Amino acid sequence: MGKSSGKGLAVAGFILGLLGAGLGGFVFFTNTIAPMIGLAENPLSITNYYSEDEYHNFAAPGIYEPLNEINLSISVPLNAEVYILFTCNAMYGSGALASDCYYQFLFNSVPFGGVISTTGDQSYSDSVTLQYYGTQDFTPGNHVVTVRSYVGNSNDVLTDISLFIQIIS
Repeated sequence: MGKSSGKGLAVAGFILGLLGAGLGGFVFFTNTIAPMIGLAENPLSITNYYSEDEYHNFAAPGIYEPLNEINLSISVPLNAEVYILFTCNAMYGSGALASDCYYQFLFNSVPFGGVISTTGDQSYSDSVTLQYYGTQDFTPGNHVVTVRSYVGNSNDVLTDISLFIQIIS
């Protein structure tokens, strides 16, 4: 058997040492130096709000009615991005004619965003999704967000209702 001089082991150790020093230098730079000279990004702040209700029966057909059971009070900081998601199931009641349902967000009791509609007839069900994403419509401060809905038939109901809001600043 021949003698090993250990040069291979020394070279491998040297390479691993360089990799360790490089990784340590990178971590030190990104966590210490970069923030001091303004190169680091501030981490995002994310706040989530959620409300749900199992069932909503409408007081009367033919008028817009707020879904007050899922009101959310939110706090919006300056230059925040706001994402809103509303989901429910629309259950159309008995009746010979088709029924139309409309949905729209309410921001401090004022309608905003687009209106979506669904149509169904007797014993029909629709899955409803309404979304919003933006920065322009929300001024900094405290606000109340909910959804309003219009149904065409007194037997129409909403089930599995949820409202989710995410604020990114």
